[in-house]
Amino acid sequence: MWQQIIQKVQEIFAPFTLQYIWIADVRYIFFIALLAILYIANSRYAENNLQHLNSLKENLKESRWRYTASQKRLMNKSRQTEVAKNVVDLDLQELSKPPKKIIIPTQ
Repeated sequence: MWQQIIQKVQEIFAPFTLQYIWIADVRYIFFIALLAILYIANSRYAENNLQHLNSLKENLKESRWRYTASQKRLMNKSRQTEVAKNVVDLDLQELSKPPKKIIIPTQ
């Protein structure tokens, strides 16, 4: 009698055993695993993109600094007094009188 009761209980709860659940939900488990892999890959891709973006920002800051420094040097070297100092070796002098305009009459 107890064996019959145990057998009936086993028949009633048979669909809820681990083996049955595992077989029934294999596709769902694989789908969840695929989603987890895609999530991890996407996070890694986003992190790599952020690192690349940060390195590009640093390069841009450095390039801006070099541009500003070069521009400052050029402005300093193109001043009239600096140009006059640099052309002394060539025996050139500043004009003391304004330049004369040459006018050619047209016919």
